[in-house]
Amino acid sequence: MCGKSRVIAKRHGPPPLAGVLPAELAWRREKPRFQAPMRTWMAASELQMFQAIASSALRRKLTDHVLLTQIFSTLPLLERWRYSILAMWERVFGVEW
Repeated sequence: MCGKSRVIAKRHGPPPLAGVLPAELAWRREKPRFQAPMRTWMAASELQMFQAIASSALRRKLTDHVLLTQIFSTLPLLERWRYSILAMWERVFGVEW
């Protein structure tokens, strides 16, 4: 349960697992967090991402195509993700510039 929903649940009723989990466990702050395996997912679809980015007319107008092609695999994960979202957004919504 995240911060806001924790406050709402605390003020407006018992926790969802009341009676199942002890209160000290349900409301403890040092719970481990689960992170999505983004590196694994993106590595599996890196070729498709690169193809979508390479075919993006909008991206070609905003960046140096040759340079991006050369350095794409060395870019930080978040930056590759942003380029792919731009390309998908362009394709899905028919964006032209």
